[in-house]
Amino acid sequence: MVEKVKDICEKAVQGKISPESFYDTLRAVADDTRTDDDLACLLEDVLMEIEMEHDGNGGAKAGKRIIKEAAERLLEEME
Repeated sequence: MVEKVKDICEKAVQGKISPESFYDTLRAVADDTRTDDDLACLLEDVLMEIEMEHDGNGGAKAGKRIIKEAAERLLEEME
């Protein structure tokens, strides 16, 4: 699962995935019973941050910035 998250995060940083696909993929991994508890908790934290930031900042540019920051955070914390 870690490799799947890293892959999706790299795509997000490069701008090769939509904010919706990024969020949906992270949600699916977080909800998957095969995901270890530490990774699931980290993903839940990031997903909650995305939701809170997106609620206050609409628009496509804001969405791309939000997922890029979230992806960079995930990559950093998974090292």
